[in-house]
Amino acid sequence: MVNTLREILSMYDQPDKKDLTYYEISAAIGKLPDDERKNDELQYEILAMDFSEDYEKDEWGTYFGPVMVGKDKNGNPVYYPDISTLTSEHIAYWEHRATETCNPYMRMRYLGLVNDFKKIVTGIEPDYRQIKLRYVESIVEVIDGDYSHYPIDYFTLIERAFDCAKALHNVLLIARVKETYFRLNARYKDELETPGYWANIMEVLLKNQDVFTPAEQEKIVTENEDRYRQLYQLSLQNGRKTDNYAHLVHDETKLLCQYYEKTTQKDKIAPCIKGLHEALHAAEPCRGAMWYQGMLSQVQELYRKYHLYKEANRLYVDIQNCGEGALQSMEEFRVEMRVLQEDIDGLLRYMLAGTPAEAMSRFIKENTPNLEHEKEYQAQKRAQAPFLYKMATTLYNSQGLPQSKCGGEEGDWNSFMREMAEGFVLKSYFMRKIIEGMEKANILTYETVMQRLDNVPFLETGHREIVDRGVKAYFDGDLLMACHLLIPQFEAAIRQIVLMKGGEVLRSNSDAQDGDEYKSLEGLLSSEEIKMVFTEDEIVYFKNLFTAKAGANFRNAVSHGLFCIERFDYNMADRVLHAFLVLTNAQLS
Repeated sequence: MVNTLREILSMYDQPDKKDLTYYEISAAIGKLPDDERKNDELQYEILAMDFSEDYEKDEWGTYFGPVMVGKDKNGNPVYYPDISTLTSEHIAYWEHRATETCNPYMRMRYLGLVNDFKKIVTGIEPDYRQIKLRYVESIVEVIDGDYSHYPIDYFTLIERAFDCAKALHNVLLIARVKETYFRLNARYKDELETPGYWANIMEVLLKNQDVFTPAEQEKIVTENEDRYRQLYQLSLQNGRKTDNYAHLVHDETKLLCQYYEKTTQKDKIAPCIKGLHEALHAAEPCRGAMWYQGMLSQVQELYRKYHLYKEANRLYVDIQNCGEGALQSMEEFRVEMRVLQEDIDGLLRYMLAGTPAEAMSRFIKENTPNLEHEKEYQAQKRAQAPFLYKMATTLYNSQGLPQSKCGGEEGDWNSFMREMAEGFVLKSYFMRKIIEGMEKANILTYETVMQRLDNVPFLETGHREIVDRGVKAYFDGDLLMACHLLIPQFEAAIRQIVLMKGGEVLRSNSDAQDGDEYKSLEGLLSSEEIKMVFTEDEIVYFKNLFTAKAGANFRNAVSHGLFCIERFDYNMADRVLHAFLVLTNAQLS
């Protein structure tokens, strides 16, 4: 039975001890009796084995990092292991152990920690030969000797060795690391589908092209081109069963195109991306139209990245053809909400209280989003389902075409506007009940709305009749007519307000011979003149309703004929009418 730290270390210090993990060593030490655990050296060893490698965060600026990160009651970060707990005694112990052990895997860990932490902890630079040089050599020895339990670790380690060798400006050491790199690559060259194996040396080449000779570059690129062709053929043969090969072709395509651009072989880029397109098309039966449509967008991005705009634009035909299939792959989602009649009655009493003018002002104000309240509400929703809201979402129009993307991160503007627009849908039932109650009380009628609009200076004479017909169509229940008439007149009213405040509503075309064109509604709503007239709450509301791709986006959808007839409902028409009423709040003096 093993009862001491020295007995455990002697087991792992053997030069022929392989198939190792640092977790295994830490766990073995952690099982020692309590009296042995009081030993400082034991704590130094456990700490050494518990640090994670290839730490991607930048709090410490080190290669080694914590395995766990949390927060204390005050919200401050808490790490384990924590760099702030390290002392010169830790560093000295690890330096000693690096000279003591005969196992390359153990030596690599001690030397790595000293190389990373010594100057930070003690202010003394690690010795070039005894620490820095030996650290890189120990990594090479671990890889060549196949000491790790997980082969994927070798690709992380070889990148570390490569970076350290370059930092040391040691030509012979760089050459030795490259030799190991090529041997490692050859060892796993048949791992055609294993992520992290086949593309590693190509990625390093792209970052360090100056370090590889032309012959070495040709060897690496030729291998990846061969792999691309193999994956391409496999994707065509097996696309109906799996999309795995298509995704691998995608990854390989991105790497090869980067290299072709760097080496001015641009004639190879378009055929490479075209092959990716064909591989993805082969997998469409497996994954469906929506997946294929999304992947085509990524192919478009690749074409555009390399300025192949004609090729990118040709893909719009395929993207459009996927629309119907994308719609069919969606499932309808309904939410049932039960509301007590007494709650509706109470809401109506509140909204109709006071004079008709007071009720109208209250209706306008209560149905205009308050940005601070909206942010708090959305933050609460995120807190209740944090993982759901971290997922990116693609929004589709009624033709099944991708309209916009919403990043899942907090603070993403598209996500904020999407959530707001969804809120309008959920609140539409209550808004409709309020409008019906205001109609019965003769507070919100065709006559009262037109009386309010008759007093505003931003509706020109030739436009008032159009607005009149639009409002009448709304109260007659012809919502299709109402929306088609009122939405363009809302834009005309905003344009007139900008003019009245001394702003510009025209912009020059890229070709001066083509004259000027009107600024977009989005541009007008972002103008300083509109900010002088409306509150931020009102402006964001207008943008959501009429121009934001992730919002309701009524103006763009109607102008481009993207809405089918079923979309012209009260949820849309009520908001359009309300937006006109908000316009009457304009402070033009």
